[in-house]
Amino acid sequence: MSAPNPDSEMTTRSAESATMPLMKKLARTVLLSTLVAACAPTVKPTKENTPGRPAALDAAHADYLDGDWLALTEDLRAVLLESQDEAVRANAFELLEKAYEAEDGKLPAKWTPPPGVDRLRYANIRATKDGTYYRTVLSGRALKGVAVDQIRVTRASGEVLLDRRLGIGTFSSEPEDGGTYFEIESDELVSLPAPGVFELSLELASGDKASGWFLADRLTSEATPEVLAPTGVVHGPHPEARWTDFHSAGYRPYELRNLSLYLVHRDGTGALVSPWSLWTNEILGLGTVKLGDHPSEPKKASLEPGEYCMALTFSEERSFGPIRLARRSRRVQPFVVAP
Repeated sequence: MSAPNPDSEMTTRSAESATMPLMKKLARTVLLSTLVAACAPTVKPTKENTPGRPAALDAAHADYLDGDWLALTEDLRAVLLESQDEAVRANAFELLEKAYEAEDGKLPAKWTPPPGVDRLRYANIRATKDGTYYRTVLSGRALKGVAVDQIRVTRASGEVLLDRRLGIGTFSSEPEDGGTYFEIESDELVSLPAPGVFELSLELASGDKASGWFLADRLTSEATPEVLAPTGVVHGPHPEARWTDFHSAGYRPYELRNLSLYLVHRDGTGALVSPWSLWTNEILGLGTVKLGDHPSEPKKASLEPGEYCMALTFSEERSFGPIRLARRSRRVQPFVVAP
């Protein structure tokens, strides 16, 4: 997959700077200094290169002031690949956050998925059942006639997080909106990957391939939602589920929120099956549902007697080019439906 040549963009921005009136340049320098100081007070507030600070970080601050968001993400990527200095990286991540705020949670990227693939999401999940554990997941939708053969997610360091062919993560798929929903989810983890540059590659059965990258930060939740019901033993085919509304400490007003409920039950053969699930972005005022029967979910299900687990997940999402980045908080609640 080819990407536009950034040299032409850099040339254009340099030419514009050369023709900028002197007073405008002076005002811009002052604003840049103010922004650098706000992002990291320990970094000398100056536009010029500073010893120990990558030139790409100065360029990224200039990109912010120009509103050149594509150049900003490219320059921040260069910073994070080049430097392991904690102050430099903190400055870069803070600038990334300010860019998200300025653009209402949506930043551009140069790469695109392979043809026939959309709705890409990468998520960090904090889950609580008997204890707390973590997972990472990459999901998306393949349009009718498109089959995803390989998914690979790595850290820029080369650490493999998910890889379908290598069996790192569990792959699953099911019909969705005229196509196929697919996902690959990690095993339980004791911690989530550190913030930084993540790389993604997708390969279709047709041979089409695509690769890209994204900057991941502030995707770890510090808590999980509280489930009020069901607990213990319940009765009837549609027991009530109740919970309290949830926002993680990292939530920002520009992020999109959605909620999902997922039921798991062992059938007569002992196999795990999901008799019913619910997904909605209409969260406000929703704190109670009848399991197996909700107006927004066409599929209805009557819960048979037996042991169940209900996974309640709140997701808070921002966008980086064609992929959404999600911070997910999940409570797994066991219960029993009595005969």
